[in-house]
Amino acid sequence: MAKKKQNRKVDSQRNKEVRTPIISSDKIEAEWTIVRALPNLVFDIQLPEDFWWVIIKGYLSWKMRIHFIKLIEWDKVIVELSQYDLTKWRIVFRKQ
Repeated sequence: MAKKKQNRKVDSQRNKEVRTPIISSDKIEAEWTIVRALPNLVFDIQLPEDFWWVIIKGYLSWKMRIHFIKLIEWDKVIVELSQYDLTKWRIVFRKQ
C-alpha cells in the first residue's frame, strides 16, 4: 500500500506549535558614503566626516539586485551589519 503524503501546511488554529523561521532584528545600521565600485557588486564604503579614514567593503543586498537599483560614487547608503558575521556589510538602502 502506498502511503499518502502528509500536507505540510498546518492551520494555526488547530496546532499552535507551528514552526516559524527565526528572524533576528538585532542588526547594526549606519549611513555611509560609497567611495569606489568594485567588481561583482562590491563597493568601498567610508564613514562621513569624523571617521573619514575608515573604509570597508560592502555588498549589494538581494532586494536591490532584483530591482536593478544602481549605485555610483558618493551616493549615501544605509548599510547593515549582522551580529553573527561582523565582516560582511550589506547595502540595504540608497538615499536620494
